[in-house]
Amino acid sequence: MEWLKLTSRGILRGSLSHSTDVIQLVWIKLICLMNETKFRNGRFEYAPGKPMGLDFIATNCCVTQTILEGCLAEYEEDINPETKEPRIKYDGESTLVLTNWELYQGQKIGTRTRLELLEQEIAQLKKGQSNGLVQTAILGKPFINDVQKGGKRRG
Repeated sequence: MEWLKLTSRGILRGSLSHSTDVIQLVWIKLICLMNETKFRNGRFEYAPGKPMGLDFIATNCCVTQTILEGCLAEYEEDINPETKEPRIKYDGESTLVLTNWELYQGQKIGTRTRLELLEQEIAQLKKGQSNGLVQTAILGKPFINDVQKGGKRRG
């Protein structure tokens, strides 16, 4: 599992908040797809210089290529007022790029990532030393008692 940062304000009140549900959902799926790539640099590529085709991207976003192309056209017109760049662009002729990709990178807590904190909490659980505070902060709901008792996690 890879962490990804989405802000509630950005989703609820951002520039796409008045767009259709499809445009909003495809945007979130594009961010998730980029987060799953091994490069995580904003470029939809299989390998450097080998761009992912729109058919592959559409299939992984569970939409038709026609719907994806319509969404991409809207994202290209959505200019970030701070960076003056569109939400998405083509680098050269065929590589699709999410601009400002670094803004969506997993959030760090201090100098440690959420994953590191979760791993620490799991290690403490195994030793019977967890108080559940870290996981409650990370996951938003406690489940320590069930895990400590050998049960399954709630939720």
